[in-house]
Amino acid sequence: MKKFFVFATLLLLASSLFAQSSDFPDVIIKKKKFMINDVSVGADWSVTDVIGTLGNNARVRAGYNITHTYDDLGIVVFEKALDKKGSGMINEIQFHFIPIVNEVAPKWGFRSEIKIDKLTVRKDLDKATVLKKLSKWKQTDSYLEHSIRLDNGMYYIYFQFSDDESQLQKISIGKNTK
Repeated sequence: MKKFFVFATLLLLASSLFAQSSDFPDVIIKKKKFMINDVSVGADWSVTDVIGTLGNNARVRAGYNITHTYDDLGIVVFEKALDKKGSGMINEIQFHFIPIVNEVAPKWGFRSEIKIDKLTVRKDLDKATVLKKLSKWKQTDSYLEHSIRLDNGMYYIYFQFSDDESQLQKISIGKNTK
């Protein structure tokens, strides 16, 4: 009986860990198409579409943008503000692999993978691998130290790394407006 109880406990723990990791959305950018859980972010970058796939459990904060922070997922959605109200349009989506402390950042890190063309994005990703795997993306000026900005004509992506550039802290994805 004791062995059964130990086995049942271990099975319950394993299933809860699996369920927790499977709650993270599938994020893919391929052939200039941006998808979250098989929902296209689309040409209009609608907040409604993204919130529809991520859920309504975000912490919302008004400021220069309206931020929708998903603490449990490690994601922040930046909605363009018009007269201090949401416009319904997304400016940028951030995936925080390592949480930082500020009013907007999520309390937990993104614990899944993001697929961008030939690159699998994880926390242990280094700068050299990004540049090698996304060599068809144009590297443009970045505004932060230890980061790179890549552009495929449709989207830009900022990759922010640790000081030694061996670990990814966050990525920011936005639609090119130029």
